[in-house]
Amino acid sequence: MIEINITPSLYHTCVVAAENMWASSKKGTYGRGLANTTKDPKYVERTGCLCEMAFSIWSGIPTNFGYVEGGDKGDFIIHGKIVDIKKFHKRTNSLLLTARQPKNDGTYFDVFKNHDVYVAINLEDNGKSAKAELVGYILGADAQRCPLQPALRGNHMNYVVSINNLKPMGGLQKFLESPVSTL
Repeated sequence: MIEINITPSLYHTCVVAAENMWASSKKGTYGRGLANTTKDPKYVERTGCLCEMAFSIWSGIPTNFGYVEGGDKGDFIIHGKIVDIKKFHKRTNSLLLTARQPKNDGTYFDVFKNHDVYVAINLEDNGKSAKAELVGYILGADAQRCPLQPALRGNHMNYVVSINNLKPMGGLQKFLESPVSTL
């Protein structure tokens, strides 16, 4: 695993970006962020920004916290490959990727955003700075072969990517530089 320290200055940049996020204006449960609370109403947005900042530091590619009408295609686009940064859940030792949402009739519809790569980042946030561990990555096609389970919070379904399914970060640079989307 690769450790990245997010300095107080960069942490502040992420806090400001999170405060200005548009996510809370989206309709439905996902708009407010499932893990946000009244005590910490910007937890989801801040965590996302901090994880993206950690990847930015590792990759040398600047973050873009700007608003994109209708949502962005991914957190980073590198040589035409879409990279999505996700928080790793240390408690369950897994990466959770939203796969399906329920319809009114009890069935589900597919919402999985099949990005080329998902990067799992574990984050320790002390409120002034943060330490991030780049745990590993998984290709989007491989993520869809992981178990599908009901979410612990909310009523959607997640692909549950075990730490054992994540590839070491060292191989990601090679994949992103390759003209073919296979590794």
